[in-house]
Amino acid sequence: LVGNNILLFLVLLSLLLGAVLSITSEESTCTSGRDGENAETCASVKKSKGYVNSWDSIVSQKITTIGQIWPPNPKLDFKDNCLLLLTHSFLIRYCPGEDDEPKMITFHHQQNARFRGAFTVPSNDPTHKYRLWVLTSPGMKKADLLAEFDLKLGKVVQLLRIPGTRDGHDAVRDGNSIFFAATHNGYVVEMDLPTPATAEEAEAARFYEMDFDEQIAAAVNITPKFIHKGFNSADHINNIGIHPEVILTSLHGSVGLNPEQQKPGPSRTRHSMLPRGNLFEKEYDDLFYDRKSDLVVDNAGGSCHSIAFLEDKENNEIKLLTLDSKNGALVTVVVASVDGSVPVNNRKREVLWTPDLKHPVIVRKERYKEMLVFSKGLAVQGGVAYFCVSGARRPMDRTRNFSVLLVAYDLKKKEELWVRTIDSSGLINQIVTMEYLNTGCGEKNGEISPCFEWPEDLETRSDSHEKFRHNKGETLESARKVMKGGRPRRSG
Repeated sequence: LVGNNILLFLVLLSLLLGAVLSITSEESTCTSGRDGENAETCASVKKSKGYVNSWDSIVSQKITTIGQIWPPNPKLDFKDNCLLLLTHSFLIRYCPGEDDEPKMITFHHQQNARFRGAFTVPSNDPTHKYRLWVLTSPGMKKADLLAEFDLKLGKVVQLLRIPGTRDGHDAVRDGNSIFFAATHNGYVVEMDLPTPATAEEAEAARFYEMDFDEQIAAAVNITPKFIHKGFNSADHINNIGIHPEVILTSLHGSVGLNPEQQKPGPSRTRHSMLPRGNLFEKEYDDLFYDRKSDLVVDNAGGSCHSIAFLEDKENNEIKLLTLDSKNGALVTVVVASVDGSVPVNNRKREVLWTPDLKHPVIVRKERYKEMLVFSKGLAVQGGVAYFCVSGARRPMDRTRNFSVLLVAYDLKKKEELWVRTIDSSGLINQIVTMEYLNTGCGEKNGEISPCFEWPEDLETRSDSHEKFRHNKGETLESARKVMKGGRPRRSG
């Protein structure tokens, strides 16, 4: 009897080990990036693990970035929509217009606030449709703030602080979460939607009377609900895209301390990704995707910024659209096929636009890190790409007031529409579309219920309106006088 029990135990153990080895083999086959004859098994494994195997599977689902919703929503994506420009010191509504007749209104000024991200919060309160949240990394202070603006009142009505972070570069809303690129820390912070200020709180707010230090002290800490780790400060996360299963990242790359090497060294420019939350089980670490060469795009250019996508039906290609910032160029890299039937491995790169290095607005006599120009801030709406180009400058010189170029490029015709000079008081860090601001806001009777609208009377307001005064009385008018003089103006 004992012998029979031992035999039965050995048989069961053998079956169990066989099953484990089979699963391990299946997972190994799937994670190798080559499904082959095991496509059905791999699909089952990946579905259970939340594993994204290819760019085809990534671009087949919604991707949210501050400058584009992919794929575009025809109910929201219109060529004539006004854009929100986030610069080092200004918040600008820019309506491109036709025949060189744009409408540009600077509705907020705070010198060297470094505005870098924006989002809206859905609300049933009709007065909240004039509210806008903006990420600011003020001055060289070691803090990142989320500022709630009320455009009707013309002021900041609430300040929240993201604890333990600094030099944040992007803030994106997707569904009921805010995703924040903590660039200095090397991770992405996920937070619940903040609660808008009440009417009473908004009326009583006096943040415009405070300098940066006072604003930071007055801000209320916001509690993160999840931290997506994996990168470090040397990787320099500058833009993020939110996908149901991954967080796409544009990694500028810089010289810094790499924890794995324990010595100063460069981090290469690349577009990579992190897994979302707990979709992965423990065996899939945070850098799982970054180690897969078939998912990392590293040939777009140098010091790249932004994440967008372009469909080329004629060639059955989906392309990553981004900025080769080191060369001031707009480029694409093929990452997937339109119908998902053809594996894409060639990563074909195409340069769509390069700047005129002799243009008086961007011409530079001295190079910064081998660069003469720098491109940043990319948005796509109505088939047109909008982006910023400036002369390359040292970080300390980016606090100075200077003009930049705003470029419009027709992606279908592959031609430049126009290049315009913008008195932006520094770099345009981000270009935000109305489609993004009004995505995920609900529908009523088949129509989109917007989260955000521009106040009708915004156009009639003067740039130096008293309500827009900031930094203890400094006005936009005085800032522009300084800008013409070319000298920096410090806050407070």
